[in-house]
Amino acid sequence: MTAGRRAPDDTKSDAGKRLVVLPAFLRTDLRRHVDRYAEKGPDGLLFVGEKGKPFRRSTLGRKWRRGRALAGQSSERPH
Repeated sequence: MTAGRRAPDDTKSDAGKRLVVLPAFLRTDLRRHVDRYAEKGPDGLLFVGEKGKPFRRSTLGRKWRRGRALAGQSSERPH
């Protein structure tokens, strides 16, 4: 994202694309999330707002803090 707009480009190196191995229970949850909420397509965003647009930074922070509190975490970061 650049100035609130998507700026698709190739990764800086081959290391920019990684295979992530997830336990089966997470794969199931992630698949359900992707099917219900994420943008369609290989370059679609995993997390979008109610209108299907990218989250604003302030919205993402607010939702992250609420989710973190519901999970009983006080200092986890989204990266």
